Amino acid sequence: MLSGIGPAEHLKSVKIKPRINLPVGQNLADHLFTALPSIITDPPSGFKPDRDFNLGTLTEYIQNGTGFLSSSNMLLAEGMISTSSVRKTGIDWPDVYIYLLEVGTYFNSVQDYIDMLGTDFRYMDSVLKSSQGENTFSLTQILFRPKSIGEITLRDRNPFSHPLINPNYLKHPDDVQALVEGIKFSLKLVENTTTFQRLNARHPPDVAFGCEEYEFRSDAYWECYIRTFSFTLYHPTGTCRMGKGPEDSEAVVDPKLRVLHTRGLRVADASIMPVIINGNTNAPTIMIGEKTADLIREYWSEQYLICPQTFEHIFNLKFTQDKCFYTKLT
Repeated sequence: MLSGIGPAEHLKSVKIKPRINLPVGQNLADHLFTALPSIITDPPSGFKPDRDFNLGTLTEYIQNGTGFLSSSNMLLAEGMISTSSVRKTGIDWPDVYIYLLEVGTYFNSVQDYIDMLGTDFRYMDSVLKSSQGENTFSLTQILFRPKSIGEITLRDRNPFSHPLINPNYLKHPDDVQALVEGIKFSLKLVENTTTFQRLNARHPPDVAFGCEEYEFRSDAYWECYIRTFSFTLYHPTGTCRMGKGPEDSEAVVDPKLRVLHTRGLRVADASIMPVIINGNTNAPTIMIGEKTADLIREYWSEQYLICPQTFEHIFNLKFTQDKCFYTKLT
């Protein structure tokens, strides 16, 4: 947008001359997550750095490759569910992803969560109050198919100014309902399955800060909880949407990822996704980069070099500039 490619009216509003009117920055979608950070169990079940990261566990891992440190990222289980918001369409296509993280609460849990998530001390203290010093694990719910769409715009024409990012999280009521169902499914899993009850798994009775007016564990309470304690998974997509071509008013790039109405300019990242995928964006983004490399190689394999000297020799033509250029073979 700083170069003049973007929504014309917006560019004018920040005193940038529009060169190509395209919906750059629109169609922003992201994966939002909320968590039950402290499911308590009786036997030791979660990794606690202050308890489990020591010479003994380090030696066990080095000698035998076993123990807490043998887990690559402490993500022990994951699954996907289809909530009512997608089932009502008649398509059973999962929209909420749930994973179990074996990180227990420890002496510095509250501050670490604040540093990692940028959340409020009062909130983290309220939801971790009963689990301090206990054996715990975390259940996280991720909204994989959000219906809320946002945008990215410019603050001003200064390239060093941070852009204005408005993801519109939870604007669509179906997104809230999906996460509420995800939390309730997770609690049912913890409280009503033989496997978890062997551990005496239980959700602590701590009421989240700011949600005291709602009946604990009611749908209204969980909606407040979600609106208070949800965070980005850093999977933004869609702001340079791929489309069929210039006839597509919502497109920024064509199927070969060329920016419309330009030459020699492509976009090769997650921003070209027309719709966010219901999975991690890492591998698909790598795939987009690999495919773009193939498209560029294909393009140059169809070009050949023309120089003025060649035409002068064959056709006895004179050129005002002594420069070579490429043209397509076909």
